[in-house]
Amino acid sequence: MADVFAVQIEIAEAVAARLGVLGQTERTVADDRPTDNLDAYHAYLQGKYYHSRRLDLYNAENWRQAAAHFERAISLDPNFVAAYVGLVRAHAVMVNHGYDPSEERRRMARAALDRAVELAPDAPEVWLARGEYHYLVHLDYDQAQTALETAEAGIPENPQVLEVMGFLYRRLGRWDEALERFHRILRLYPDDIRAAHFLGQTYHLAHRYREAAPYIDLTIALAPDEHSGYRHKARLYWAWTGDLAAARAALESIPASQSSHPEVVRAWVSQELYEGRYTTALRRLQGKNSRSASASHLAMLLEARLFDLAGDSERARQAYETARIALEETLRGHPRDEVRYPMLRGWLGIAYAGLGRRDNAIREGEAAAAVRPLALDGLLAPQRLQDLALIYTMVGERDAALDVIETLLSVPSWQSVSLLNIDPRWAPLRDHPRYRALISSPRSPGFKGHIVAPELVTLPQR
Repeated sequence: MADVFAVQIEIAEAVAARLGVLGQTERTVADDRPTDNLDAYHAYLQGKYYHSRRLDLYNAENWRQAAAHFERAISLDPNFVAAYVGLVRAHAVMVNHGYDPSEERRRMARAALDRAVELAPDAPEVWLARGEYHYLVHLDYDQAQTALETAEAGIPENPQVLEVMGFLYRRLGRWDEALERFHRILRLYPDDIRAAHFLGQTYHLAHRYREAAPYIDLTIALAPDEHSGYRHKARLYWAWTGDLAAARAALESIPASQSSHPEVVRAWVSQELYEGRYTTALRRLQGKNSRSASASHLAMLLEARLFDLAGDSERARQAYETARIALEETLRGHPRDEVRYPMLRGWLGIAYAGLGRRDNAIREGEAAAAVRPLALDGLLAPQRLQDLALIYTMVGERDAALDVIETLLSVPSWQSVSLLNIDPRWAPLRDHPRYRALISSPRSPGFKGHIVAPELVTLPQR
């Protein structure tokens, strides 16, 4: 049995390496011989494959498949600790990303964690599961940090631990420490696609565009058949230099097999929007291959805005009304979690703004931004502030919008001076003296400026 198991592990590691699955995590589990049941181990490896699928990080079906395989592994071996750890992660991600934020899914994550703790309370992998549970399900960053630092002490070179700690430190506003964790993964495993991706993303968010570029290129080199690296390269051009021709070339490099992926469709819609090709953007959004992209609430709002920019005010009003109805209906039955609920409220505020309902729009946008301010969440808060800035712009509160935009430029965020210049949604601000001063300041594209700590940033009171 031991010999057979050793051969299975060797084969599994070779396959995992070819598929881009994080090899060190597999070896850590394999060294401990997690189960005597080969069928359970096979199911576990299938679960690992789905939750480690290279860069397709936001695919709900991957996480459902991962959970199903981990459940099968547990049914074959009820004492399979590593499978419970994987199951905690799968359930927690589905809650955090909004695929299934129900109370039932939260209970399933808690039950898997409780069983893992019961079986191996001191195992570093179980401390990792504790950290991911608190981080993803409850956004309790203090408890998550304690658990993850305990896990890191036990398995200091485990890429999964380092990756999650990098995510956590970004939320806490500790961006240098986040970068250090992602760099450590890449030093240990130079072909780790995800580490390259998150280094590029983190430098980008920190407005350190020149440093982001080589890691985005490395992501493409390591995964040329994936769309994520090309999309991120286009996004970097938008934010760094505003070079729309270079961004278009990056998007045109996406493999044809991935052209209908919702994220690819949305990237092309943004490109056409920035180029002022509103009718083309609408065709892409409404195309036969983009149904899953155009079905989202965010895409409904984008469609409405495109009609508005194209001069079709009646269809714009109808589209905003459709988005309003859909968002209000979703919010009525949605759990009041701290991730998706405020996001939906912010989007509802945009819909109200498009319908001319000024007070409703401001109420929703400000409420969404207040749930997790910058001092509590350095990654989530700027996204809601971006929505709030757009709402203020749409309802004519230009000074309030510029207050928020100045904050977004002083903390890690996706906003940049170049984006302000190429995105027509900010056009109502462009004749404002404060806007003109802002874009002519030393914070030019690519400027590696000082990033203000989130706890030092206070939005002006209106």
